[in-house]
Amino acid sequence: MSVNISLATAADTNSLVLVLMKAQEANLLQRLIFNRDQTESAETETGLAQMGLWDIFNNPRARIYKATAKKGGRIVGFGSIRFQTTEIGEYLHADYFPEGMNEELETLCSKEIAALYRKHMNGQNHVVWGALYVLPEFQRKGIGSALLQWGFKHFGLARETIWVQTPMIGREIFRKYGWHDVDLMDLDLSRWKGGNMGYGIHRTQLMIRKPREFEPSEGEEKTGI
Repeated sequence: MSVNISLATAADTNSLVLVLMKAQEANLLQRLIFNRDQTESAETETGLAQMGLWDIFNNPRARIYKATAKKGGRIVGFGSIRFQTTEIGEYLHADYFPEGMNEELETLCSKEIAALYRKHMNGQNHVVWGALYVLPEFQRKGIGSALLQWGFKHFGLARETIWVQTPMIGREIFRKYGWHDVDLMDLDLSRWKGGNMGYGIHRTQLMIRKPREFEPSEGEEKTGI
């Protein structure tokens, strides 16, 4: 599929939220943090996604960029990066959780991820690859790879150490382009939903890419998103 890749603007927010929500439909962790069977929870998730994107647009150290279909002009995917200075702040517990959000699960997940992030990255300048999402119907068509390649070259990341956290479905595409596993977070989701409903261990992979040129690993087939 042919796409144009360019920097996104705040005017793209609604289209980016749609990509984000659709791409995360299969993510069981997100399904439990936001009860998608309830309209109010879906609205809460959408609102938080909008605020998260606005925060990135307003951060001078961060960028969002988009893949737009050449035919029709639809935004079908996007990525984001953030340049991080040496000090990483401590995890701060939120004072307010919107209605419909699973406070216990969200706090547990965010606190553990924050601790692992500080463990591996505190004290060094680095880049956080914050997002890489493609609409489900356009996945496995090379768009995720195109987004990675464009972002890497456009922002000049060859000499940067780059951190990413990804569900297992996204692990292979990052491995293909030079990231390696450094840690992981396993959560037993059956604690919140019950094992007889298909919820078991959910793994988030934590990965780092050391400075080097951006080329796919030899012998790797095109995988991932």
